[in-house]
Amino acid sequence: MAVSLPNFPTFEVHLDGNTGPRWKKWVTRLERLLTAMNITDKKQKKALMLHFAGPEVDEIFDTLEDPEGEADTDYEAAVGKLTKYFAPQTNIAYEVYNFRQARQNQGESLDSYHVRLRQLAKTCDFTDIDKEMKEHIILSCTSNTLRRRALQDEYSLDKLLKVGRSLEISESQARHLEGRDQAINSVRGRNRSYQMRRNYSSREDKPPTHFSKKNIHTSKQSKEPHQTCRNCGGHFPHKQVCPAKDKDCRACGKRGHFARVCRTNPPKSKPVNAVAQSLDKNRPNDDEADEYEYVYTVNKSPNGPPTCLIEIEGQRLNIMIDTGASVNLIDETTYRKINRHGERRLEKAQRHIYSYGSSVPLPVLGTFITTIKTPDMSTVAKLHVVKGSFGNLLSFVTAKKLNLFQVSVNAVDVPYPECLRQDYKCLFGGIGKVKGRLIKLHIDPQVKPKQQPHRRIPFHVRKDVEKELERLEKLDIIEKVDGPTPWVSPYRGRAKRFGRSENLR
Repeated sequence: MAVSLPNFPTFEVHLDGNTGPRWKKWVTRLERLLTAMNITDKKQKKALMLHFAGPEVDEIFDTLEDPEGEADTDYEAAVGKLTKYFAPQTNIAYEVYNFRQARQNQGESLDSYHVRLRQLAKTCDFTDIDKEMKEHIILSCTSNTLRRRALQDEYSLDKLLKVGRSLEISESQARHLEGRDQAINSVRGRNRSYQMRRNYSSREDKPPTHFSKKNIHTSKQSKEPHQTCRNCGGHFPHKQVCPAKDKDCRACGKRGHFARVCRTNPPKSKPVNAVAQSLDKNRPNDDEADEYEYVYTVNKSPNGPPTCLIEIEGQRLNIMIDTGASVNLIDETTYRKINRHGERRLEKAQRHIYSYGSSVPLPVLGTFITTIKTPDMSTVAKLHVVKGSFGNLLSFVTAKKLNLFQVSVNAVDVPYPECLRQDYKCLFGGIGKVKGRLIKLHIDPQVKPKQQPHRRIPFHVRKDVEKELERLEKLDIIEKVDGPTPWVSPYRGRAKRFGRSENLR
């Protein structure tokens, strides 16, 4: 007679180093299955045990010694011999580590977390399981309120679970009630604004223009009551003093509010230069960027911004010269126009770019190197592609290479009277060295002399350094030292900005 056996997972012997506890759990689940199948014969139970356990356990069972032969026919003897074989492989330290690493997940109830900890604690060989579980729940639970109460009073495990359940139920009910009240308030705000518009539409004559604007402003506030401060535009109520307190409005000049929430119509006046910021808060952070660049743009000017025509890969573009920018920027629309065939690929930007007064970097899509041409000049530069369509910027360095502007410095030369030059020749010539007097350098004797290590001089500046040392030695400013000295400072040379001479320090 053919019998169909149910599916039951085999026991994996070499899954990890904690075979003993896993074998006990597997035997417990097998005995429940045998009870459900109403199998009571010991020989039959042993055969099913070896069948469900798999070939690895069957081979191990054949190698076990059985002098009395009880394991061949008795189920309990067979299970006992296999349990004795797997018992030394129990790693108590690893089980305790798993128990200590357990944390309550977000959305997991305290009862579910308690059951999970109870299963992990079975194989830890704790002396007092309830005490260990109580301490671990206090340390790893997600409820700060439960943790504070447990630290204030001495709770048992049962009382801790009881308090935790009550806190979870009250928190769930409070969230439900708060969400319902918020939905009711938003519906009331919409009904009020709808009724106001309906009253205005039923009249034959429309209200005045200034009254209409006021109604629109109040209807916006009624949608979110007590959410936005009318003086600063931020969240209300404030945790501290309102930022707009004792501040002057730049629109109307009155005190106590900001210009962005000013309810007074500003007078018509000349346009004022304002700094524009192109921001995108959704741009991901670039952890590889180690430098920063800045751009400064002006969105309004009486005479218009300084722009010029350039040519990039056959496309003529109108670009604004920004002498305060350190990088070249083009927007996404311009880049698609240049790369209309899709042959060019962008490289990842290695720098953050910030606009003036902003702490949020611009959304840079990537960079590419190309040739920028004007009717008279051309140069190779790197362009940064920014998301959006805010316009194009040409940096100071690139604009200077293309000879698009000139930098001039107004200097005033005040000639000294000739009589002063004749009377004080020593002051108007030479290097100003004091002669005939012994100069003493006052050094604190309590300070211990320092001998700093020598710094290597780059190859490309060694000749300039040698020339500068020879010049200073001829002028009797420095002299060679043959023996040891108490103070030794390393050489620090830096080329001047507009020349090749070295500045020794």
